[in-house]
Amino acid sequence: MTQEQVKQLAELQNIFEERCSEVTNILGKMDKYYNTGFSYCDTYRIDGEVVCCEGDEYWQYGGHEHYVDYFDTKLLSMTNEEIEKYVEEKIQIKIAEKKSKDEELLKKKEAEERKQLEELKRKYE
Repeated sequence: MTQEQVKQLAELQNIFEERCSEVTNILGKMDKYYNTGFSYCDTYRIDGEVVCCEGDEYWQYGGHEHYVDYFDTKLLSMTNEEIEKYVEEKIQIKIAEKKSKDEELLKKKEAEERKQLEELKRKYE
């Protein structure tokens, strides 16, 4: 490999890492909804049809957590606005799922409470 080829590869690697960094910064908005660690990614590699990103979150009291996350390579070719729209849609889906799950749990709890109330009424009648 010539020195020129090595230079070109290094430039391509820098371009790839910069784009991945942009994408993971946007995807980081999903971290609290999907328990991901995109906000902490600092190492990137292509793994088939996905980009694998890794990074560490360090805590003030001395601990840390290592994150390994993946995103589809198609996100690299999308504009930042398209990625933001994609992220917002994913967040809305997660919020709707949580709301539905919460409503279902509330209905189950209310049904259980009604059942207990009926049992107590029968017991004391």
